[in-house]
Amino acid sequence: MVDKTISKEDTTVLKGIAIIMMVSGHVMTLEWMEKFVQIWDITINNIPLAAIISDIFNYCVSIFAFISGYAWGREYPVPKCKRQQYYKKCMRRIVKLYIVYWIILAFINFPVYELESCIDIGKWEIPGVSEIVKNLMAVSSEISKFNWYVLFFAIAVITYPFLKSILDKVSGFPYLKICMVIIAFLIMRFIFRILYSYNIINIEILNIASRYFTNMPTILIGTLVYQYNLYGKIRGKLNSKKCLFISLIILLGASSGKFFMHFVLKNTSNIDSFLILFVMFALMTIIHEIYENKNMISGFILKILRHLGKYSLYIWLIHSIFVSEIIQPFTYVLHFPILIVCEVLIISLALAWIIHKVANKK
Repeated sequence: MVDKTISKEDTTVLKGIAIIMMVSGHVMTLEWMEKFVQIWDITINNIPLAAIISDIFNYCVSIFAFISGYAWGREYPVPKCKRQQYYKKCMRRIVKLYIVYWIILAFINFPVYELESCIDIGKWEIPGVSEIVKNLMAVSSEISKFNWYVLFFAIAVITYPFLKSILDKVSGFPYLKICMVIIAFLIMRFIFRILYSYNIINIEILNIASRYFTNMPTILIGTLVYQYNLYGKIRGKLNSKKCLFISLIILLGASSGKFFMHFVLKNTSNIDSFLILFVMFALMTIIHEIYENKNMISGFILKILRHLGKYSLYIWLIHSIFVSEIIQPFTYVLHFPILIVCEVLIISLALAWIIHKVANKK
């Protein structure tokens, strides 16, 4: 029996939560923020709270990856006779993503990049052909700072059926499969780091590989949750109050785990793949509780989250301009972190709506 815990509507809400976390994490990155927002000086164990929140909110990428894997689990496997149709659908998805990316790159990211270059060196500077191609393919982040997910998504879509077929052939409990996926991709990351240390691959290939091997396990975990009804089985054994209590403990534990790992042990390793299974269960439980106890305020919040979720990809690519040097003074003009996040989200959402209309104009 497959998992039906996360509906398509839930997916949109989760994307909304993830994009808020992403924007918040980026605008509260200390190296940018401390120049403009002096009042944000709260510390925990001499560590700025802004830095802690920014680090915890990095779960946003794992949320996007997990719900992609969960959704792909619904679409795949398909009969062999329909594999060609499936791949055509995948290619259309990739092309559509790149078209959106190119529109944002051309009309938002590139003008800001050129203006920044003009101010820095006193003249307009057009990137070389190779640099333009790298940026168009999302290999380089020189013009669009957070574009790496575009290339990762394309590679993930292409390789997913192959990896899924391997998973289906592996016998064992679903949780054992999850552990095997995480360990296998950790080993691959380690191998690519060794290849880089011996100058067999360059830094660009290492970055692409590292992002792939960091986030692809989360996609496969999302698929396994759907395939084996993992969340549905857990929720079936617990009442709503117990689920909610456990979920709050999970979120507190996951946040504390990242804090301990990154700020106490000073270990920068990405542990999101180990924790995302629990974090997603907690988030879904809280969302379901909001649905069951819906009122005017919660209904309004859900509506906002759905809007942000619908345009989350656009906002992801657009909001990088707000941390560019020439726009930072405007970004942080409101001084208060919550107001700054709202400002960036509102403007990004407005631009996203316009670009969505342009990209989908028939």
